[in-house]
Amino acid sequence: MSRVRLTMLNSMAGSDLAVALDRHVQEGLEICDLKDGIFGKRLEELSHEQVRSLADEIAARGLKTYCLSTSLGDHDLALGRERWRQVNSEILDRVLSAAEILKPALIRAIVAKDTFLPQGGEDNMNRVLARYPWVAAAYDEIIGRINAAGFDVVLENEAHDCIITSPEDVCDLFATLKPGHRVSYTWDVQNMWQMGTPPSRDVLDKLLPLLGMLHLKGGRAGSDGTLNDASSLADASWPVADIVRAAIESGRIEVICINPSHGTRAAGFDGWAVARDDLGFIRAADQRVA
Repeated sequence: MSRVRLTMLNSMAGSDLAVALDRHVQEGLEICDLKDGIFGKRLEELSHEQVRSLADEIAARGLKTYCLSTSLGDHDLALGRERWRQVNSEILDRVLSAAEILKPALIRAIVAKDTFLPQGGEDNMNRVLARYPWVAAAYDEIIGRINAAGFDVVLENEAHDCIITSPEDVCDLFATLKPGHRVSYTWDVQNMWQMGTPPSRDVLDKLLPLLGMLHLKGGRAGSDGTLNDASSLADASWPVADIVRAAIESGRIEVICINPSHGTRAAGFDGWAVARDDLGFIRAADQRVA
């Protein structure tokens, strides 16, 4: 199979845009995943002129934009249908304007929050849909607008109050969407762990039919198995290399994106040093990673 490309969220390489992009080049990365720390702002907060400057800085280094990691959808469903749709429609307007200039392969949307939802419960998505029957239509609208503008969508799970707590939830959510969308799923391994489902090969196998990307960050479990300490991927207490190799072997993913680890950070924890170690660890885990 063809190689799998490696990247990281842009701000992991530093809050100064020029420094961060130079570090992408120094680490042999070819693509960018743009989120925040861009001229001190999130991607969707940038002015038209700032997006132009960002595109110029990326192009000047021979890099390409792969994903716009937006905050689309990252809002509590308790806002209600109309307010939730309005907030996200306004964000999407700005995102699509930026995408016209940056030309990403993917635009990320976050799966919504529900502060009333028990974590890790069975039949999770049916409870969500019973409480908020408009959810599927709202995501159909977001995905449809992005696809119509010429971009693919990737949905991602978050770490707190997310309506996705397990692979079954992911499958149930995708089953509610209209067929024909160009949409895949990013498994943020640590985020789902924080929502009650520890990383395992079994989880990966259940997600593979929908998978488009992996978001990897380390983390060590406490005595109860929940995430406790931030760590590099090499020091993580879950089977990182095994999951990475299986995901690549499946042929379902084209990109692995490194993320900053959650959890308690030890004194002297150096985020950039950990990021560099994580890039090296993933490359060493499988020679098909570039």
